[in-house]
Amino acid sequence: EIPRLAGESTSQYSARLTQMAVQGIMRHPLEAARAIAGHFVNNEMGSLLVFPVRFKILDFNELIWPSMPFWQEWAGSLTTPQALILLANLGVLAAGLAAVTKRFGTVGLAPLLVNLAYNFSTAVFRSSGARFLLPVDWVAILYYALGAAQIAIWFLALLRGSTFIANWTQAVPSRSESDASSPISCLH
Repeated sequence: EIPRLAGESTSQYSARLTQMAVQGIMRHPLEAARAIAGHFVNNEMGSLLVFPVRFKILDFNELIWPSMPFWQEWAGSLTTPQALILLANLGVLAAGLAAVTKRFGTVGLAPLLVNLAYNFSTAVFRSSGARFLLPVDWVAILYYALGAAQIAIWFLALLRGSTFIANWTQAVPSRSESDASSPISCLH
């Protein structure tokens, strides 16, 4: 960490750090691009790993107060079961992204853009992971929750024998055409 100079205000300190970062990028653009990309990818992977990737839960209370985090067993790469859980999590996230984009169009991607912009901005200053992810952790959780809700709706529609899933890719009706009183109408 770069220390603050004696008598330097917060805005002066921030301006000095920004100037140092810009100068470093201009002097060594390839190295800077490699470092920025590495930090950005680390941030995005960290956002995906907000959800656990393990099967073994020793106690139900661990779901609320984790006592054995999955990363304690981390060997540097995903095991096959962890990869399967990660793929399932990605599927739920994709369902959430699809549901919100279908319903709200590109406006539904605003949280994702906030996530990408924030993670890129921290990567520019060669910071990533852990505490730097906290301001945007909510984005993955939001899309995951919407994805879980969408999958539940699909499952219920399947149980009812509805053609809802087959018709899902059609355009969303305008608000006046849809049943605005339905509590799940925003996910149709």
